[in-house]
Amino acid sequence: MFKLLLFRLLAIFERPPLSHLCAAAIRGTARTLRLDAALVSEFDTLLRDYPVHYAGAILVTLASLKLGLSAHVFNLNGFIAAPAARAAAARLVRSRLTGDDKLRSRRAQRLIREALLLENRTTDDAELLALARTELETFLAPARARPAKDGARFEHAAAATALADADAVFRAMGVRMFLVSGTFLGAVRDGGFVRTEYDIDVGYFVEDGGQRAVYEAFRDAPAFVHANHSPLMIKAVHHSGITIDVFPHFAEDGLVWHGSNKHRWYNTPFTLAPYEFAGGQYLAPADAARYLEENYGNWRTPCAFWDVSFDTPNRVFPRTSSALFMLVNYVTQTGDRHRMQNALLALRDVFGLDYTDYIPSGGNAELRARLPGTARTLIVGCFDPPTREELGLIDACATEGNHVLVAAASDALLRAHGRTPVMTEAARQRLAAGLRGVDAVYLDDGVAARDAIRAAVGDVTAILAPGALEDAGTPAPGAIATHSAAG
Repeated sequence: MFKLLLFRLLAIFERPPLSHLCAAAIRGTARTLRLDAALVSEFDTLLRDYPVHYAGAILVTLASLKLGLSAHVFNLNGFIAAPAARAAAARLVRSRLTGDDKLRSRRAQRLIREALLLENRTTDDAELLALARTELETFLAPARARPAKDGARFEHAAAATALADADAVFRAMGVRMFLVSGTFLGAVRDGGFVRTEYDIDVGYFVEDGGQRAVYEAFRDAPAFVHANHSPLMIKAVHHSGITIDVFPHFAEDGLVWHGSNKHRWYNTPFTLAPYEFAGGQYLAPADAARYLEENYGNWRTPCAFWDVSFDTPNRVFPRTSSALFMLVNYVTQTGDRHRMQNALLALRDVFGLDYTDYIPSGGNAELRARLPGTARTLIVGCFDPPTREELGLIDACATEGNHVLVAAASDALLRAHGRTPVMTEAARQRLAAGLRGVDAVYLDDGVAARDAIRAAVGDVTAILAPGALEDAGTPAPGAIATHSAAG
């Protein structure tokens, strides 16, 4: 409710003549502060492309830095675009950092992070990696935990109205809007919004409409009180308080993806078909089962826990600074074991920052195999990356005291079934070997290879995880690559 009231208040400043007065005050203040000329000029762009209160927030941040005041550092990197202005802003941020202790305080870390992002440092930059390591080590050394963020309120009746109003915006443009992600899952599986929903997800194909035009249509639509634009998504806030995430969909290497500079979700290209949902008729992927399996795995059964960053099988973390620091935040700020552990694995596999020794692992596999009453269980699956079902099988078998072996699909087996590997074979095996309770990992080329695994390890019970692939016809009998989980 507070957010909705705030947006309504800010909307007052966006209407002439107040918006013109605010813009003039912002430009005048920037000159009075004697900010760098490139920054003063940048306010013309900011006032043209964004709501006036965004330019005001940026001015407050720059003024605080200029005057040496302590204030929240607004997202300068996200809004200042011109290279000369970004360089000037970075210099101003760095002017507040002095001495060898500049990375020790949390505020100093936020400042240097902002400077690095403004300077467009790459993820192999030594100073950027040093900051990421400092933030991780500052948190992990004392193993502190922080509370998770509370979910947002979501009223289904208001959401139905918001969805209809979003569809009206697209229809007026002649652009096809379609349901995606959790909203489409609810439409197919539940016949309504899912019980844990907190926003609405819709998409459109970029060839149907320009991203800037879509943003401006939502910005100017009377039913929406706020629209936040980035190249990869729009967040539009309906007058009811419901947030709608609007994702452009891009074609790439025979796949379709949507996301942000922190996540990308890939799907097999799809056509659209009409669905009855929330009191209206909306387009969505025609092959619902395929789309939802790619997004959620075993989508037909509602799960008790869900993490959009780590439980979506089709998610890829792009090698961007934003993705890196999002994963750092998951480790240092959430206090959520699932997020912390998976973020540490992703930091290792995507960015080469290996702090996985903080995750309990190892043990003596040979001893476990000899313990009285210990059964051997071979879990066969794709593990690209591990799905909720595969992780559940491992946990169940390990909890029962079983000696757990994993057969992870090879690249050849995945491709033979029309799947593009998300991870390399080596990364797939390392990730599976690092899972708690796993004693050994084998590379699976098909049924014949699984038979060879059974012959190699002796008496073992094989379990096919949901989604495990059948024999591709190209097995490699006897050629079983092993990755020990015991070290």
